Amino acid sequence: MNKLLAAASVLAISTATSFAADLPMKAPYRAVEAAPYSWTGFYLGATVGAVGLATDNRADYYTGDLSLAANGRGGGALAGITGGYNFQMGTWLLGVEADYSWGTAGNSAQGYGIPGASTEMSTFGTVRGRFGYVFDRAVVYATGGVAFAHLKGSLQNYYVNVNGCTASFSKNKTGWTAGGGIEYALNNHFSVKAEALFADFGKVSAVNGCGCGATFKNTATVGRVGLNYKY
Repeated sequence: MNKLLAAASVLAISTATSFAADLPMKAPYRAVEAAPYSWTGFYLGATVGAVGLATDNRADYYTGDLSLAANGRGGGALAGITGGYNFQMGTWLLGVEADYSWGTAGNSAQGYGIPGASTEMSTFGTVRGRFGYVFDRAVVYATGGVAFAHLKGSLQNYYVNVNGCTASFSKNKTGWTAGGGIEYALNNHFSVKAEALFADFGKVSAVNGCGCGATFKNTATVGRVGLNYKY
């Protein structure tokens, strides 16, 4: 009886071992690595920020030498939309971006012979190239291109007569802009950014009703944050 039980045990163990050997081997577990983030693609977004507006006002007293000066410094806020395209090459990024903002920024000034001068900016936009260095989900970039804005201003020349005589302008101006920023991808679609831009719109000339000339040289400094959606 014992011999019979021993033989049955040997047969059972042999059968189980043979069956286990025929089972497919399970592959060892390996963690799935996330694919590196790519900045390549089109995107749209929104921005909000502050702007500083500086105007160097000049006027003349019949001489044409624009010797009377009054420098205006002020600011305001802007909000707008933006869009562009990025192309990533390894750790480098090339892109183009356009934006347009609305808001109010202004300044005022007084100077010798100029009892009052003021300038306002109601819109601001740019078309720029971007060149950056990528740290996976973050990119630090420099940017530059064309800037445009709607500006209006006025300057009162006291020396013309007792009441003064005002030269004014209202027009769309184009200039250049340059700056930089940093952008960080929250996930595969949304990213946040912070950037600073300097824009120079050159000079605007105006002649008042009394025949005296004036110039307004306008520059803007913009600091803003934004949220982008990449397609």
